[in-house]
Amino acid sequence: MSNKLSGIYSALDSGNNKQALKLCNAILTKKKDENTNIVKVLKAITLGKLGETEEAIKCADEVTLTGHYNETLLSNLNYFYKSVQQGYKMTHVYEVSTKAYPNNENLAEGLFLAYAKVRDYKKQQQTILDLQKNFPSHQHSLWYLMTILSMVHENPSNQLFVGLSQKLAEKLVEEGKIKTSEHLHMYETVLDIQGKTSEHLNIIKGKLGELYGVPTERLKILGILNQKLGNHQEAANNYSEILSKYEPDEWSCYMGYFDNIWALNDISKIDDAKQFIQNIQSQQNSKHLLRGPLLAEIEIYYRLLTTNNPASLDGPVSNKFIELILKYFTKFGTKPVLYSDLKKYLQFIETKKSVEQRKEIMDRIHKLVSLDRDNPNRISQLSNYHKLYRVLGLQLEMTLEESIKTIKDIIEEYQYNTKKFPLPIESERYPGDDLILICHFLLMDQYEKTKQVSLLLESSAILELAHSISTKNYQFNLNLLSLYFELGAHQMANDHFKILNIKNIQWDTLGHLVMDQYVREPTCFTNTINFFEKSAKFYNENESTADYVAACYQNGCYSKILEIQKFQVKVANSFQKSVYETERQLFNFMLIRHKNLPSANFTAAQLVQICKSQISSTDPINFDCSNEVLNAFSFNQDKTIFDQFNPTNGIKEIEKEIQGVTSLYLENSEESTLLLQLTYRRQILNILYLISTQSPIDLNQLNQLLIAFESTINHLNSIKSNSIDNLTRISTLNNFKLLNSILSLLKEFNEEKLKLVKELFELVNKEISGIVKVLSDNIRESVILGNSLNSASRSSRMVVSSFIEPITWFSFIALLVNSALPGKRAKKKEEYHTIIRSDLESLVKQLSDDSSNLSNIITEKSFSKLSLNEDDNKNNESTILETLNTKSVAKNVSENSIKSVTELQQYLNSMKTLLTFSINNTNNPTA
Repeated sequence: MSNKLSGIYSALDSGNNKQALKLCNAILTKKKDENTNIVKVLKAITLGKLGETEEAIKCADEVTLTGHYNETLLSNLNYFYKSVQQGYKMTHVYEVSTKAYPNNENLAEGLFLAYAKVRDYKKQQQTILDLQKNFPSHQHSLWYLMTILSMVHENPSNQLFVGLSQKLAEKLVEEGKIKTSEHLHMYETVLDIQGKTSEHLNIIKGKLGELYGVPTERLKILGILNQKLGNHQEAANNYSEILSKYEPDEWSCYMGYFDNIWALNDISKIDDAKQFIQNIQSQQNSKHLLRGPLLAEIEIYYRLLTTNNPASLDGPVSNKFIELILKYFTKFGTKPVLYSDLKKYLQFIETKKSVEQRKEIMDRIHKLVSLDRDNPNRISQLSNYHKLYRVLGLQLEMTLEESIKTIKDIIEEYQYNTKKFPLPIESERYPGDDLILICHFLLMDQYEKTKQVSLLLESSAILELAHSISTKNYQFNLNLLSLYFELGAHQMANDHFKILNIKNIQWDTLGHLVMDQYVREPTCFTNTINFFEKSAKFYNENESTADYVAACYQNGCYSKILEIQKFQVKVANSFQKSVYETERQLFNFMLIRHKNLPSANFTAAQLVQICKSQISSTDPINFDCSNEVLNAFSFNQDKTIFDQFNPTNGIKEIEKEIQGVTSLYLENSEESTLLLQLTYRRQILNILYLISTQSPIDLNQLNQLLIAFESTINHLNSIKSNSIDNLTRISTLNNFKLLNSILSLLKEFNEEKLKLVKELFELVNKEISGIVKVLSDNIRESVILGNSLNSASRSSRMVVSSFIEPITWFSFIALLVNSALPGKRAKKKEEYHTIIRSDLESLVKQLSDDSSNLSNIITEKSFSKLSLNEDDNKNNESTILETLNTKSVAKNVSENSIKSVTELQQYLNSMKTLLTFSINNTNNPTA
């Protein structure tokens, strides 16, 4: 590397981008040499880092016009285009380069891999055929087969490529080119796609099957194939060989073995299975017991109780089943996985046994817990005992007093144990952490019954205590996040979200935990932009996943290629991604108006331009509501992130009470409802986009959008949801209908159109009044900003979703209507112009008064009542434990809630300014 280039690299590595740019420009001003194009690419990278993206792309594009073979240049160019989300341009780079240097095999392979990255299978196929012709090799033959497989995977109905893939695979076998299990995997995939299970089985049984160097891999494939073909005895033998010879703790093989034994429907075979499991158990070392063999015996009796001709629930089989569970606790009661191991069996007991029978079982388990507090295993046994007690549904039977006593005992035990046995190093969890979650669940059970806010505060304090001890346990953060949002302490919730430090794919799987609150809670608004930027960065960088596809081709890891491609498609079609894109635009459109409140020297034209610029800068393709787009979505949200120890029945989660627009995208909603809600939100964007980018507005197009919008709203409102949500949707529709009708009237006057306009004015006024009444009643009845059944967070969300947001759209509509009408002092105007303006001003005044009234009602709300004794039930005036910081938590929550209210009032007050401005400032028509 020349000294000139090393200086640029050093400047870039140290973050001195301005110095790097200076060095690049100095070289480029001199006579061109072999380094000129590399320097141009380095300049593009530097400009990108300095935020000059448009100029950077222009600089890099100049280099793509001529062919290159320099690996350093190509690598840097690839890095740059990925950084600006234009990785697809590397296909053009390699196209030009291969034409310039047709005898360069590396460039030809680079072109193939570039097409593989962007999943252009047709050109990928053409390129690999050229590669085989000009540079024949074993590797290129395998690449060709993998390319055809990718095309088949994308379109399984294409029989031409299906048949071609088998011919190619058979040819490779004949030529002896299938030399590894990775090569064989492609042949297996060809057969599986066609459902040729018998052929697949014969191959694995034969010589090619020996390519699996690990015996268990081959045996597992044989077991799966035999089971598919109904060869249940052979499949059972395959699995039993794995268990007896290689992996006696492999649970998937136990399940495969049992599935095939039971499929034989022969009681003698079940007896053989019992003996087989006992033989495995007898071979275990007492010092290194395996869970699988004992759990397998429990599984046998579970199946006897539930499958084919189930055994009596009170007979010897049931008794043996219970005894085995007790035995399992005796041996593995200290293991954190005990709950997940036994969960299925205990949930079965919960549905089949009476409360008394379940309590008797738990009494027997409790006797297995060590009584010695100085025994380090006691805390783990105690934790498992309480988890099993909960999954059997017994905690739901507890009274408030019983729950508090249990919580006190647990916390005392936890505090004693954490002091007695501190962890030598920080780990993810302390052995007794799940006991703290049990305390939280007990309090939530009681909260569902009593709606005492103090119980939420108590739970917050307990979780904060445990979090200070076990800082790496993210379950505490997750539950505190939910609690603080529930209490309206949004900043405290955000602090715990930051601690989670989610990255990469977690934005897709976990972003839903806060997205709704972030775009609906005023206190969160300052964090929302950062939230959207980080999530957008992940989705943009999903293109980098394509590099792994190229690496798999180069390294012969063919079994991973389809898997990675599937992941790419899954993320690209993510429902959560679409939610982010939609809500980001709606949020920005709303926020930009509140953050740019008009001043004395501000004109209507300026405000209209700001709003139009924001919405018109977006790509309408992101608002597509077609069935083709909606049907392609994948729902990738992780709904299992919270640890739960719940029974099958009886648990009513807090969030299940939220309905409709109040919460944008409910976790517990059906996918069809979620898609409908997204469609509703995208249709708002489509309407805003149309009225912002067209002048004059195409009324026929607007009318078509409104017809589709109304259909979606009717469908949504037919689903059981909160009445205020239904009213908000209808009101939003009528807002846009009002604009359409007024513009149509101004274009061509007639009495029927004027009558419709007046009716719409009355409807909107009535609907908004109804919304304001519900919101006012909700706030007045609340303990904190939310009523006795709803949380502070939820009521705050309702004010934003049901009032601030739709009125924001209306203020824009009012501005456009006001601008389209002749001015108040205009000489040429009709009587109906005056009528429309008068009705518009009356409605705006009413909405402005509504904003003031809501703000005043919130001001009147006393937050000093947020304490431990604000509830009607005065039996819980003191904290559960004096050592807890519950009163401090209550104070912090109260302060956070007040801050939230203050910001909510600011937005309500800004509504007055926007509404008043929309009718008091006229200029030349802008609509």
